[in-house]
Order: sequence, then structure tokens, then C-alpha cells
Amino acid sequence: MRIQSSIHLSLFFLFLVVSTATAIGDEKIILYDGRVAVLYDNGTWKVVQDKSANSSDFRNVLWGTPRAAAISSEGKKPDYDKDNVIAFQTKVAGIDCFVAYYYVDDRLVRGRYIFQSRHTNYNDYIDDYNNAKTILEGKYGKSSSSKQVWKDDNSIWKKEPTHWGQQISSGNVTFVTSWETNTTEIYLSLSGKDFDIGHIVEYYSKELQYLENSKQANEF
Repeated sequence: MRIQSSIHLSLFFLFLVVSTATAIGDEKIILYDGRVAVLYDNGTWKVVQDKSANSSDFRNVLWGTPRAAAISSEGKKPDYDKDNVIAFQTKVAGIDCFVAYYYVDDRLVRGRYIFQSRHTNYNDYIDDYNNAKTILEGKYGKSSSSKQVWKDDNSIWKKEPTHWGQQISSGNVTFVTSWETNTTEIYLSLSGKDFDIGHIVEYYSKELQYLENSKQANEF
């Protein structure tokens, strides 16, 4: 399991190359209308039926697409644009948040929602988490995993739900729920440190995770 803790290109091209297909010399391409096709080395091409014009991997874009695709989808310039990350201020489920897109060599490999709600009652963050969980379950179905990760498995606070919010803020427990699709790993998490709580949803491309892993390894 992984929890971790970016313009303008022309959109008038008919094709955008996004990944190499299984067959040697063949390439997967995205048509201007969002459909995915395979371009064969003999010059012919065929639309792949496993993705429709309305399909997407993170928000309204596909893994492997360039920054221009996300900017076009969001309909505005990024509020944050640095290195390999672009981010936009928005609202999700009525909560202020940043939606961030992460790139390697201008290919989308990861996405993240960073919720910005602030509560004086730490347990209200748990309500936000549970609301997000319900929404994600409605979209992706039953989670593949949902748990509380305690630093001390014998903590006396495990049986005291009214204190869980404060325990999260101090870093003693993290809430994590995950889902999986054919193309994506999704993690909803609620964690804290120094009495500050972070509530995020993170999406990872299964096929392109290796690009980010390789880049991070090369930084050492």
C-alpha cells in the first residue's frame, strides 16, 4: 500500500500518444474525442472498445496524457504550477480543496484531492472522511480495504471514538480506505501530525507508477 505524500500545448492534433501497446511497434493513442485506439506498425489503426469517449482515470482525463489535457478539462489556468505538479482550487462534495495532477515527462501518473476544511472539533474531520468514503463507494463499489492504523495497537483510545479525532491529529492513528479499478489504485486517508489533520484522496496509475518510482530513485 502506498500513501504519499505540472502549459499550453495545442489541442488541435488528432492523436496524442500515451503508451506503448503489448505488440512490438504498436502504440496506444487517444483520439481527439477521447476514444482510445491502437496504431499498428503497418500504418493501420483500430478503436479499442474497452474505453469510451466518456471514460476517464482521474477526474476527466486519462493516465499518460499531457498537462494540456488537464488544463483544458479544468477550464482555467492552474492555481499552482511548479516542477511536475499543477493544481487547481475547487470544491468537491461542497468542501474546498486543491486537485493536483502529477507528471513525469509530461505524462499524468498520479492525482490527488487535498481537502482544506478546518474544524475546531477534530471529530468533524472523521465525518468528512466518512462522507467522502460514502461517495467513493457509490462510484467504485465496496472498498478493497478499510482500516485504522494505530501506532500502538494496545492504545487505550481504540475503544474511545469520541477521542479518535484528537488521536488522529497527534499522529497516533491513521484512517485509510482503498479501492482498485482496472487502471487505478485509489486511497482515501485521514492522518495527522502536531495537531494538524490532512484529508486526501490519492489516485495512482497502475501502468505508469514505475515512471514516478524510477524518477524518485534517480534523485538519490
